[in-house]
This record gives sequence, C-alpha cells and structure tokens, in this order.
Amino acid sequence: MISPLKDIVIAVTLGVGAGMVWQNYKNEEMDRISRFYSWNIRYCQCPVCVDNLRAHLASISIEEGAGGCGAVSLFSMRLYVHYEAPDDADAWTKRLTLPPVDEPSSAPSVRAVLRCFFAAYAAKFRHAAALELADLDVFVETDQDIASRRRLRSLDVSVALVGGAGGAGSGLNGLRMGSLGLFDADTCDFELVVTRKPNRKVLGPAPPPPKPTPVAARKKCTQHNGTSHEENEGGRDPKLRSVLELAAAQMKQQKFRAARELHRTLVLPAEATNPEALLALGDILLANGRHAEAAKSYFLKCWRLHGCPSPPPAASSDATIKIKAEALALTAPAASKAYARLAFTSALRLAGCYLETRKFHTAVEILDELQVFLRVNSGTAGGAINGGATVKNRAFFPDAKERTWMETQMDVLKARALYDTKNPDDQEKAISLVMHLLPDLQAPAVNLDALLLYAKIAHDRGKKSEALSMALRVLVGKSNDRAVKKALVALLKGPGAMERLQQAVPARSPSSGAAYAFIATILKDFGAMEKSLVCFRMAQLSDPHSASYALNHAHALEVSLRYAEAYDVLALFLSGNSMLSVGGGGNGAAQLSAGSFAEILERTGGWDGKNEDISTPQEEMEKAEEDRKSAMWPVEWVVALEGNYAKVTPPPSELDGGLASLAVAPFGHRTAVANKKAAPVVSEVELDLLACFFTIVKILFVNGRLSVLPPLIRVLEPLRLGHELHRTSIRNEQAYYACIAQLLSITEGFVIHPPPPSAAAPADEIYVCGDSHTLATAWREINVHGQRILLRPALVTGLKHWHLRKESTFYPKLNFWRVLASIPAKSRVIFLFGEIDCREGILDAVEKCKYESIEEGMTHTIGIFMEVLADVVEKYEFETYIHPIVPVLDETRALVIQYNQLFQKRVAKSKICK
Repeated sequence: MISPLKDIVIAVTLGVGAGMVWQNYKNEEMDRISRFYSWNIRYCQCPVCVDNLRAHLASISIEEGAGGCGAVSLFSMRLYVHYEAPDDADAWTKRLTLPPVDEPSSAPSVRAVLRCFFAAYAAKFRHAAALELADLDVFVETDQDIASRRRLRSLDVSVALVGGAGGAGSGLNGLRMGSLGLFDADTCDFELVVTRKPNRKVLGPAPPPPKPTPVAARKKCTQHNGTSHEENEGGRDPKLRSVLELAAAQMKQQKFRAARELHRTLVLPAEATNPEALLALGDILLANGRHAEAAKSYFLKCWRLHGCPSPPPAASSDATIKIKAEALALTAPAASKAYARLAFTSALRLAGCYLETRKFHTAVEILDELQVFLRVNSGTAGGAINGGATVKNRAFFPDAKERTWMETQMDVLKARALYDTKNPDDQEKAISLVMHLLPDLQAPAVNLDALLLYAKIAHDRGKKSEALSMALRVLVGKSNDRAVKKALVALLKGPGAMERLQQAVPARSPSSGAAYAFIATILKDFGAMEKSLVCFRMAQLSDPHSASYALNHAHALEVSLRYAEAYDVLALFLSGNSMLSVGGGGNGAAQLSAGSFAEILERTGGWDGKNEDISTPQEEMEKAEEDRKSAMWPVEWVVALEGNYAKVTPPPSELDGGLASLAVAPFGHRTAVANKKAAPVVSEVELDLLACFFTIVKILFVNGRLSVLPPLIRVLEPLRLGHELHRTSIRNEQAYYACIAQLLSITEGFVIHPPPPSAAAPADEIYVCGDSHTLATAWREINVHGQRILLRPALVTGLKHWHLRKESTFYPKLNFWRVLASIPAKSRVIFLFGEIDCREGILDAVEKCKYESIEEGMTHTIGIFMEVLADVVEKYEFETYIHPIVPVLDETRALVIQYNQLFQKRVAKSKICK
C-alpha cells in the first residue's frame, strides 16, 4: 500500500527537491533552537549552565553564518531527558541538543543538562510544582529498557562520559565511565530519567510517639519472614516502594513484561509474600487467558497468605462450613488496610478464575470465606479469641458505602457461580441474590453487572424481550466492556431476535441510527455477519443521509463477499444524496459532489462495465480490444513535493462532451495549497463521503472492472492534494485507493479487461489469496514455462495468522472462509498472509507476556496457519503455494526476515504446500 509520507521520503532520497526541503527545515530549526537557548539564558540561574548555553548559542550563530556547512556536527550530539511524574499527565520527555565539543570531558555536566530541562519543564507545565534536584532521583536508562535503569550518585560528571551498565567498581553506582559514541551517531543509546524521591522527609514538628501495641496483636501482625506488617506499611524500604510504584505504572500502561521483571527480580526476592507482586503476576496471566495458572500460582497464594490462611474443613452442611470459616477467619484478621484491600481483590480474582474454569462450587466457597473476611476486617464480627482472651479486631473497612460496594462485588460473583451450577436449588439462591441487588429495576442507577446476569436468567426462562431490553441498558452504561458485547451477541443470535431488537429500538426513534450502527459493529466483530447486515440496513433506514452508515454497510457486505450489493449500497447512497460534496471549491481548491461521482459511474457502466465474455468469438474479441486501446485513459504516477498523485489523461474521444468535460482542479502545488487553505482539517462528514468514493474504486478493482477506474481517479486525485489522509479515520480506505491508483500506472503485464471467473479450476490462472499485498499482483499476466498465466486476486482484508485460531470469531476469519469458498476446487492458490502479525501482533503479544520470546510467538502463529491450511487443502483440494511475507516497512524488516525463516522451515516439512 502507498503512503504519501513514504512517497515524500522516497522523493527526497532520489534528490527531488532535497535542497529546498533542507533549507526550509534548517532555517526553521535554527531559529527555534536559538530562541530556546536565549530564553534559557534569561531565566536560568546556574552559572555553569548559562556559560554552556551562551557557547551553544554562539555556535548556532557561527553555523548559520557558515551557510549550514557545519550543521551535521551541530546536530550530532543529542540527549533525551524524561521526567517520570506521579501523575501521567505531568510526565514529559525532551530532546536536548548538546554543544559540540572536542573532548568528552568538555561536555556539560548532568547537573547543567537537568537545569536546562527544569527550565523548559517550568515553561511548559506552569501548573505543576517546580522541579528541584534535592527532591529528585536521577537514573540512566539504556535502550528504553527499564531493567537497565541505574541511579546516578553524582550529577557533576560530564554527560558524555555516562555509559551503560557495568561492573560494581565502575564508580557511578554500577555505571561504567567511557565514551558512548555520542559524537558519532545522531542519537544517544541512553536517556536520563528523573523521578520523585520516595518518602521524602518534610520539615516540621516531630510526630507523636506510636502507641504501644499489645503482644498478642504484634504476634498476629508478624509476617512469615519476621517483619511486622505495620512496619512494612509505614516503614517499608523506600527502594522497594519505588519499585512497586514503578511496576504499578507499567501495569497501568499494559507493559506487562517490564512489570513482571520488576516483581520477579526485585520485589519477590526482597519480600517473598508481597501481595502487590502476587496480585500483579496473577493479573498478567489473567490478561492472557491463563485462568487456572493465575488461580493456582498467585491468587490462591495471596489469599491464603493475607486473607484466609487455609480452607475450612469439610462439613455436612453449609451452616457448619460458615461457622468454621468464620471461626477460622476470626483468628486471622488482616495486618493493615492496604493488605486487607489486596487480599479482598485477590479473592475476587480467584473466584472469577474458578468461574471461568467452571469450578462453580469452589468459587462459592472462596466467596463465603471472603464474606467472613470482610465482616472480620470491618469490625462487625466481634473479636478474635487468643489464649482465652478476646482481642478486638481493627476496623479496616468502617465506611458503610465502601462495605456495600465490596459486598455487591461478592454477591454478583456468587450469584453467577450459583446460577451456572445448573442445580435448581442453587439457581433459586442466585435469583434471590440478584433480586436483592436489584430492588428497583426502574431506578435511574442500578448495578449493571447484576442486571446483565438478570438478563441471562430472564432469557433462559423465556422472557427474551425483557432480557434484550436489560442487556441494551447495560450496553449503554458499559459500552466498551467485551463481556457485555458478547452477552448481547448471544441474545441476538436466536430466531426472532432481530424482530425483538426492532421493537426495543424503533427505526424512526431519535438516535436509533447510531444505536443500530453501534450494535451492527459489535455483531460484525463477533462474526454474526447476517445479523450485522440487518442492523446496518436499519441504521441507513433511520438516517439515509449518513455516509458513515452507508460506508460501514458496504464494508460488512465486502466481508460477506457480496460485492455487487456493496456497490449498490454506495451507488444508491450517492445518487440519493447528490448535493453532498468533498472539498471547499473556489480559489483553485478541488471539489467533488456525490452527484458528479454517481454520474460518472452511470456513464461508464459502473459495476456492469465491460468484462470480457469468454463466449465471444475470437475475431470479435480482437476487434473489441483494438477499439478499447483507442479509448484508453493513460495513468501516470507523478512524484512531487506536494504529494504523489496519479495523473489521468482523457483520450481524444472524451474531450468533446464526454467524461473529460467534467471540470477538475489542476494537479500541482497551487491546488494543494488551495485545498489546505479552504479546509485545513477535513470534516468527518467529508471524510466519510471520500471513503465511499475510495471504496467504490476498491470494489471495482478487486472484481476486475478496471476500465471504469481512470475517469474516477481523474476526479478524485485533486481532492487528496494538501491533505494527509493517511493520518485520518479513513486511512485504510485511502491506502487501498492510493495503491490502486499507482498500480494502474504500471502497464507491464496488466490485463485491463480480465475475463470473469470460471466455475471450474482454470488452467491459465492462479489465485493469489492474501491481505492487501495481493493487490500488487492483481490482474497481471506472467509467463510460466511458456504459458501465459493470469494472477487473479482473492482478497482477505486485515487477516492475521492469529485470527485463524479455532476459538476466534473475529470477522476476518469469516471473510477468509468465504473467499476460499468462492475459488473453484482444485485451483492453484498462492497464500500471502503474515505481514500484519509481524507489524502489530507478535511484538505486542510478547510485551504482554503471551509468549516468552518472539520466536515462540512466531512459531505458534505459523502453526495456527499451517493447521488451518491442512483443513483447506483437504476440503478444496487446492494446489497450494506459500509466498514469503513481504517486508514492506524498514521498522519490521528484521521481524519479517525471522518470521520467513521459521515459516520456510515449516513449509519445507509439509506435504500440503510448496
């Protein structure tokens, strides 16, 4: 696919306008840096820093006077400083450009660099507290690897001498001294990281002495390693607390691997029973669907250590279990409020894991223990018995609202567990709990988790309309919750479900279009395509003027391989909304209305445009081919600074009253400037309409209606000039369109009038089944052993190898099987998938600890594809070939090479493909 940004980079590499680009950039950058350092000299109070800044400013003036000859040396020394604020909104990273020096020791000190950074930070974050070195710790981090972070003991060392991790005797708290190659590369391989010091002492009167603690209480608050929980909470090692805070921040950002390493290597070796570490490590497994392992290895351990020490003994009745559990819990109150909260959370997670693994009775037992634990630590269950004396428990949860919230969480899980046992008595208990949680269903605020369970119960008991209404209410309150979406899809799959939905959401009601479009998207994501199409039709019926609804309706039809219907949806929308337009028009700006685009479709034949009829006699075919050549619209791909574009030249036959009579803005710099001036930011409405235009071009191309495309591209290309559409919500549609426009300019081997697909396996065709990269080979003829072979595209949009796993319901998997069903049995098929796995799948999965290594992730996803391919070959008897993954991006090239090596080994061992 073609990216305008990539095209500009290629153009500059080839030398097109390179001098102009550099001159403009240099002047702006010099001026910006000069103003930055002048400002710092004015406000910075550090003499050393001021001297360095003055020298740097003087060097900028010298460089400007030298005509940029020394610009390379000026920008060759760069350093990144990052402030890791307690609040993410106040965090900031800045690149500082250091003055050029002859010797590393002559470079500014770390202290001088930090003062420059502090001044810039104060200017940017005026609301934030000023940064002071006395309040901060400074670390060196290598290659953005948090595990490599080391604290600097001295800030007066030259920044050019600070290196990576070294031996213990390196002199800087484990840092080696020596050159980093700072003078040879464009960027450093380390950065300075600034954090707030933990547990900073505050001047003021001394706190009152602590009250003496009874001996019995001290014994109960003692950890297994002999240290007090109270000491741990109030006087924990500041370093350990800093690590825990950092790990929590990593978990919040879903950087699970970094968080896991912190807990495994720093927290647990120092405190083997730390509940925060146990909970976080369990959450990482939970996020990867490993419920049984999370329960056994971490949540149960955390609960037994900090909540209920051991499960209650077996008994003959629920009452006996409750009594024994209560007696057991009364002897083990939590050590602190923080630990009590963590223990509570671990028990909830544990019960949830047992629910997912269908251990419903075990989940109920854990929740019974947790109920008693909450009573004990709320100060409502009397006292603990110790040596015949009653010791009053501390009330860690005295707030009634907090207790109510916690009890609600437990009751919802317990109701789910009881209901899923399928035992009638247990289900009655579950219904009683739900009714207790939902005393008034008409109340403006209700417990949505309980309401979702109630919807399931109602559906199972034949109250399907009521169940759907309740599920829709939950969806409004939890629109991003995957479990809620999954439950809604389950309710909409049965017979009569869409009629019930239309009763619940009348098509003509306010906002019904948005509701139907949202529900349709949910159904599509879970693979319920037919139901999704019904909802998209309802959305369009509710608002026939919405380009967004028409576009998404067409995309859903594409997934179902109903291209003719998708084309009709868009063509009818354009003809019915002819006054809608894209572009400002006037003063040289481009503009195109929906009506004008629809007129071109009608005059060229659109979907019904000429495809070669294989039943036509050879003589007539040859004559028709000559006529077509005389009526060809040549397409030329132009590389320009204002953006690459396809220049279409109308044939002479179209100049007088033909399609070429429709006026279009001229290509070039003026149109790009006029477009940007008329509409600096393209509105969402215009973007959706433009995406409709682009999608029609894609549909026609994929289906071989190629001769229709040049007149469409001629009127669309001026609209793209001056706008970075690849950075908008229609970047996918823009990418497909731009790729097709460029492909039409490459005439070698291109068949402009391909024959329609045949029902039997063609001897002179090979299908190329893959993601968007299949477009590059589409409708090209190649010579194989002296025979001309047509490459016919079999496009599957957005498919990863990962999507093909058995449990997946994501729509690209459905699209994959629909495409294969459209290919004649025993055909020759080249498969081209895996690039998206390399680009966005594998690295993210490794970072989130789904795999221990990149190679493990690659091996697993390749295995998924090869297993599916075996089923494909068995079902359709294809002669299959595997195309190596295309390394389209420099950033992922190394990953693609590694993936291809593993892929090739697996294919070489296979007997089903070549």
